[in-house]
Amino acid sequence: MVGPSPATWDGVWDATSAAAAVRDHDTGVEGDPTEVFAAHLASGWTLRPRRGVAGTHRSAGGGAELGSEGTLDSSAFVPTSRCLDLCAPRDDAATDDGSDGSADDADVFAADANEKKTAFARRWLRTVREAFGLKPMAPRDPNDAEATRPIARAIARLCGGVSAARLGGVTCRDRRWCRAGLVEASAALARVAAFPKSVSKKIASDVSRRAAAAAGDLAAGVARSLRDAARALDEDAALGRAIVPSHDSIDSESRPDDPFARAAAAMGAGSREIEAPGRGSQPFLPARGDARVTHRCTIALAAALDEAWLQVAYHARACGWCDPSDAYGARAESVRESGKTASDASAAYFAAAENAWRASALDRHALVEKARADPNPFASVLHSRLREGARLFARAREEENKTLFPRDVVPPEEGVGERAVVAAAEAVRKNSKKGNEKRKRSSTTRSALPVPACPPLTRAWRDACRSWPCRLYAFAAPTDAALRALKRSATRWLEVGAGAGYWAAQMRRSGMDVVAADVDPPGEGTHNAYHGSCAPWHPVVRGDAGAARSAGEKAASPAGASRLAGRAVFMCYPPPGFDSRMASETLEAFVASIGSNRNHGRDDETGHVLALVGEWDGNTADGAFARLLTKHFYLARRAALPQWGDTAHELTVWKRKTGNRAVDVAIPLKSCAWCGGGRVEGDAFSATKPNDDRNVLRRCVLCRDDCGTFCSASCARLGAAKHAETHELRLIPTPIEMLEDWSDRGEYVAFRPFA
Repeated sequence: MVGPSPATWDGVWDATSAAAAVRDHDTGVEGDPTEVFAAHLASGWTLRPRRGVAGTHRSAGGGAELGSEGTLDSSAFVPTSRCLDLCAPRDDAATDDGSDGSADDADVFAADANEKKTAFARRWLRTVREAFGLKPMAPRDPNDAEATRPIARAIARLCGGVSAARLGGVTCRDRRWCRAGLVEASAALARVAAFPKSVSKKIASDVSRRAAAAAGDLAAGVARSLRDAARALDEDAALGRAIVPSHDSIDSESRPDDPFARAAAAMGAGSREIEAPGRGSQPFLPARGDARVTHRCTIALAAALDEAWLQVAYHARACGWCDPSDAYGARAESVRESGKTASDASAAYFAAAENAWRASALDRHALVEKARADPNPFASVLHSRLREGARLFARAREEENKTLFPRDVVPPEEGVGERAVVAAAEAVRKNSKKGNEKRKRSSTTRSALPVPACPPLTRAWRDACRSWPCRLYAFAAPTDAALRALKRSATRWLEVGAGAGYWAAQMRRSGMDVVAADVDPPGEGTHNAYHGSCAPWHPVVRGDAGAARSAGEKAASPAGASRLAGRAVFMCYPPPGFDSRMASETLEAFVASIGSNRNHGRDDETGHVLALVGEWDGNTADGAFARLLTKHFYLARRAALPQWGDTAHELTVWKRKTGNRAVDVAIPLKSCAWCGGGRVEGDAFSATKPNDDRNVLRRCVLCRDDCGTFCSASCARLGAAKHAETHELRLIPTPIEMLEDWSDRGEYVAFRPFA
């Protein structure tokens, strides 16, 4: 059983947490697949026997009972992936009366089950069906139900296919089941893509036009993700044939009465190949050979399918007709009756997908409900991605170490282990030399910051985990510790560049008064460069960097003065300087406004505080901003934040300098991970200290973590073990001798936030 746990994650992710996540996971598929696919079986999917294969011939989709411990009782039979095919609902299952073709929540259980068991079964299946998006999304206005029903049902079918493909390919590691989900997802996506055309043929309402426009964007993005998943399966099947010749006597491509082929025909596929809308002719057809996918393939599948799901989640918050607080029909009636805000769909989905392997339905239900009720859903999603990433990559490395893949089949740099990390670092080093030569010839050229080196598969996982959550939520996840640090510093805040307002919402939840402003607030009828049309989590008003000028004014101003007066200023991930001067302009306006109101006797004055979430010498602001900040403010507080694999952000709280050194006690911006010494290159404060012979800090370019920041070769050598542990957590296992190399050829460069 899952033990009690706090309402939200505390943001701690260390070696102990990662080891527990790997140890806790059962990597086999020996359990009953009717447990894994319970939500789908309750929504019209079936597990049918494969003709001519030894094993059970009983069709799964009904008759399984719930055991005393909350598990499905499979004592009568234990179906395996080689004897059952996963088949999607029939095309005619979705009737004209608006039903979603789902069976009653308790129909998959025995009719003679006792009342308590049946009641739990209903709650459990309702929870997981909602988590996997198998119930159509609810319209914001009940009067729009008729106009939005076709697209809502098509998206529910799409969610069913994507989640089935993920459960089949990642949880069960079964190629046939994964392809069955891809076929269904592709067929549903064709309906989504056709929806805009059907709307344009008749006089449509504003709601229908918004739904049509959003559906077109969704179809284009998800089609690409489905092609990536299909390509991963095809490449994995080819890899299996290259290693071990197939001895599978069952040829599912040639046998006309195969259950999979019949299911494809029932979904309107007939004998033709299913294609993703709008591009190519890559078929989603069963491949010959071993039905088990490799662990490295599960990473690629999870990355592609999670990206597809998150695009659907973005659609729910940006389409304009779906209630963003009730995406995927999550308890639609109860939410409307109670007036409460429903929970986030993505947090529940990842909890359901991540824990589908668990034997106990009680455990799965508890974990999904916990994620659904988490007041900080972004942290829940991030924590889930870290846990599953640790599991998937640990199994993939074990697979590589068993020399399953000869070098002539899979080059070392295509893996996820140490050799792949070394190869990726060497490739980046060569490219950086070419880039330096180009920059010398054209010093005015601006480009994006270099991405930390990592193997291609690791990069795909990182991108899938981070890209869309940044659009849906924010570029960094808040924690309770960070929110407490903000509240201790000030209670009234102005967030500039608030984006979707996620941090503002969490700050408000913690009891702070927040005004969120952005030059282009996201939402219906608007478009934000980073968050698109995503519905905001907190009201976001239109305002640019100049809003900070009002924040610096005294709060005790005459009636009618700006409501921004006397507020501290907060920024989360202001764009890098080569992309925008927003960070510097905000700071300049804030400094100008508080200059005339400077109060030397009150260093804790709310209007004299600035907080920043972002990276130093990284993907936030620039050196000019850092120089201006340290000229007028000193670092008073900092709070660590959970990281994605390629980020190095933190929360720092700055207070206006008073000129009194006894008051302006600053925390070092950065220090050596081993000895706590060293100095930051270009630090104006350090430059004023006579005879400062401290070594300049250098930072590892692979992780950019505090644990990889040192002042000397001896410190780097002494701290290499902890540094290597950080690389393991970031899924880039690195040889210890590589982390001890302090030479110019090594992976350390000067930490230069003021450059």
